[in-house]
Amino acid sequence: YVPQALAGNLPATGVIQALPVSREGVIRAERQQPFAPANATFLPSTAHPDSRNQSRYLNGALGLLHQLTPSVSYRVNYQLVDSRRGFDDGPLGIRFEPEFANRSTFGGRVDTLQARADAVLGRWQIITAGYEYEAERYENVNRDFNPNPARRTLDSTRMNQRSHTVFVQDQIRLFIDDLRLSLSGRAQTFRLSEQPIFSQGQSPYGQRTFSAPPAAYTGDAALSYLLRHSGTKFRAHIGNAYRAPSPFERFGSSFFGGSGSAFGDPALRPERSLGMDAGIDQYVA
Repeated sequence: YVPQALAGNLPATGVIQALPVSREGVIRAERQQPFAPANATFLPSTAHPDSRNQSRYLNGALGLLHQLTPSVSYRVNYQLVDSRRGFDDGPLGIRFEPEFANRSTFGGRVDTLQARADAVLGRWQIITAGYEYEAERYENVNRDFNPNPARRTLDSTRMNQRSHTVFVQDQIRLFIDDLRLSLSGRAQTFRLSEQPIFSQGQSPYGQRTFSAPPAAYTGDAALSYLLRHSGTKFRAHIGNAYRAPSPFERFGSSFFGGSGSAFGDPALRPERSLGMDAGIDQYVA
């Protein structure tokens, strides 16, 4: 932070050396009293008495595993992730303070339910197949406390998204377990339970129609072969990945001093990647 009192210490061009104001100078600046800048170029770590951040996080899981036969089993898992954050700021302090108090709250929740089955086919093959359902909810409320009720700002965003996934994996072992092959695939579709809701205020996302992220199709193949007499393993792998943008990355927003700011990009595309690797492992003992 560079207050006006330090402006004369800043060179017109070139690199500016970071020289902090003394601790005594910082205390006087916080009290809005004159202070001697000496050769300082910035004012560090001033107190911000009415800025506050509150957070709450919950992560829980519940699982059931049932071994039907020695070679067939299934499992059902449920997981919950819930995060709540609140940011408050007010006029106290000396750095870009708003005229009156502001508050932004962000809430996100993901419920995931997965069911999968594993079957051992003979001595050399294991097949896994399953289904996954995910419900994602995002809420964002921005407001200020303008003394004039007619000029107060209040806007909110709510989004609910669902996804359905099927996946399968085949693990094969041949030649007395020297050759191992793994093949897997996953398909995931997304759907908005409703169009994102934006209530009044300064939200830049209103009056538009939005769509869910495109479907994700990913696959993976891995192969390894072990030469037992030398302890040498050859391996190779190829697979692609997909990550859908989060609701906050698409619709997140905040504001300061009654002026809104958009963090998200509703048109943000999914992240996609392709990975390949190969190598040799040598066991020495």
